[in-house]
Amino acid sequence: MKSIKEKIKAIIFDMDGTVLKTEEFWQEAVLELLKERNIIFFTEVQKNMLKAFSGISSIVAAQKLKDEFQLSESIKVLADELRERAERRYLVAIEFVAGFEEFAYELKKNGIRLGLATNADIEGLGRLAKQMNLSRFFGDNMFSMVHAGNRPKPDPAVFLHTALALGIKPEECLVFEDSIFGIQAARAANMKVIAIKTLFNEDDRGHAHHAIEHYGEALSAIKKILEI
Repeated sequence: MKSIKEKIKAIIFDMDGTVLKTEEFWQEAVLELLKERNIIFFTEVQKNMLKAFSGISSIVAAQKLKDEFQLSESIKVLADELRERAERRYLVAIEFVAGFEEFAYELKKNGIRLGLATNADIEGLGRLAKQMNLSRFFGDNMFSMVHAGNRPKPDPAVFLHTALALGIKPEECLVFEDSIFGIQAARAANMKVIAIKTLFNEDDRGHAHHAIEHYGEALSAIKKILEI
């Protein structure tokens, strides 16, 4: 860990799909919303679009749904419905991504600062932070895209905001992500990025500096990309 600390001062995590297993909940919420509007058959283009919802905000997802499926409701109504459907699932089934807790405790024990940067809105971040006691890992260093001028990933704003709050230069931060938008945002922020492999990012994880199956591979992946 000493050799890592010489090059990396902070590690920033995405939330959905990286810290918490929420990606399937969002997929289910989208499909349920469409099904209730009698939309159950999708073209290949639409299927790919739905898959790409990983890592985007509820507002952006609502805009895409409204445009693609010509839905009559407002973006706000659709976004609120998506969040409500996903959050109902959170209450009964949410859990940490395997190995995250042990990895985070190891980093903290060795003096590496941790931050969380998400496309979720402030209210959603707050609810999940309280439910899962995320402050034990991140303290107050948990930020929504709203904290960064409502500029969602792939804009690097939320990562740069988190680095600033941590008092660490962007190039001394490393990111764990699972979505293409998050990977693009991290790279745009001049940060190294490691992808957590999921069912939804098989075509995208190659854009990261490295990809891992689980957090048990995290330290060796960090050493590999830092060439130590």
